[in-house]
Amino acid sequence: MLLPILAFFIHSALAAPCDLVGVTDIVTDLGNVTSCGAACGQKKPGVAQAEPSKKEAAAYRGRGPYHLLGQDFGSLQELHDWLVQQSQDPASTVRLEPELRITLTPGAVIHQRETTVWTYYNPDQKLVIDGNGAVVSGLNGGHPTPGYFLSYRPIVGTGTTRTAPAPANFEMTGVIVRGYESGGLELNPITTAGASRWEAGMSAFIAGAVISGNTFEQLGSLETPYSQTSWKKQRYGNGGVLLRGVSASTICKNVFEGLENGEVKGSDDGSQLIHAVYVRDSSSYNLISGNTFEDISGDPVRISNDSDHNVVNGNTSRNAGQKAFVSEWYSAGSGEQPCDDHRISGNDIGKLYRPDGSTEKAKKAKKFHKKRKSSGREYVEG
Repeated sequence: MLLPILAFFIHSALAAPCDLVGVTDIVTDLGNVTSCGAACGQKKPGVAQAEPSKKEAAAYRGRGPYHLLGQDFGSLQELHDWLVQQSQDPASTVRLEPELRITLTPGAVIHQRETTVWTYYNPDQKLVIDGNGAVVSGLNGGHPTPGYFLSYRPIVGTGTTRTAPAPANFEMTGVIVRGYESGGLELNPITTAGASRWEAGMSAFIAGAVISGNTFEQLGSLETPYSQTSWKKQRYGNGGVLLRGVSASTICKNVFEGLENGEVKGSDDGSQLIHAVYVRDSSSYNLISGNTFEDISGDPVRISNDSDHNVVNGNTSRNAGQKAFVSEWYSAGSGEQPCDDHRISGNDIGKLYRPDGSTEKAKKAKKFHKKRKSSGREYVEG
């Protein structure tokens, strides 16, 4: 069981934005956590919001699609870089804002053919991305943009640990993300500017992120030319939502559809490398609930490398996963560690993935298998 300080942090960080059922019990008793609260993901996932009125459309005409503090920006990266500049200006009051709420133009289709790398971080300031049903697309001639829509890599400094993480200060809702090769959203804290993303789960930790009511679709390397794919260079789909060193967070009421890889150079199982939710590198006590998974060429939920006590509850899966609904993978030879004590229950599991739409029935398992191998996978459905 985690230390009491983390239990208090989880309650204070998550209860307000998502109103989880038994949120404190994520730490004390995973069996009592059944689902996301009704307030989680209030926007209907997978459906764009109503078209803006003529008056609303006129108000947004000629403006950039990202809006913050009365200003408009042409891209999310531009907005991020402006925040960094403001944080370095002694005369700016932006850093005093308790919440930075970024809104997208309602119903817009935003063509973003770059990965936004977000390192700006203020421990006393929450970042909220409210998509208003807007579509952010990386598709370019039918091919995906390499990387993620958003790589959230907050610079949290040194001193965070698994039991004393920094607050994630991150919430994303109502965004329709499509057409990125690596995936939709990567949460990956780092200690200093320019640090490796692999610090996450080793020397950088965050907790309390909320990802709800979004749609992640047409992600992965299925439409990437084979000559451009690479296992070594990670040119393939990885995760719709990927967590590294992220705990006590909530992924609820999202839609994941059409997350597919084709063959990948240097890999014998390239199509299986992508997952809807990938929980790895000491990411524990997370809740994955109320999501819909459809047409996923890899196992919908993958857990790996010392990530424990996660709850996977109340999700729906169709034509997804080649081995199982939830799977664990680790390689002891590389120093990775197995995972323990997950709660997987109440999921509506259909059939396993077949690229032509034909499927085979997924078998259900009653418990998370305890047998370990030096290098391998464990498969769980339930």
